[in-house]
Amino acid sequence: MAHKKPIIIFTKDRDDLPFIIKKIDSEFADIRIYTYVDDEDIKQKFNDGMDVFSEQ
Repeated sequence: MAHKKPIIIFTKDRDDLPFIIKKIDSEFADIRIYTYVDDEDIKQKFNDGMDVFSEQ
């Protein structure tokens, strides 16, 4: 975060994340948190050509 590099976090449930990370994407524009059901959800996000850093 200090270097302002983009960070993507995939989690099955936001509640599984450490407290300080749960809402970090609302504070830092270069961090995105996505929830998923299975590996295919993650693959699909990239295969669709979606910009994972676009506005949610």
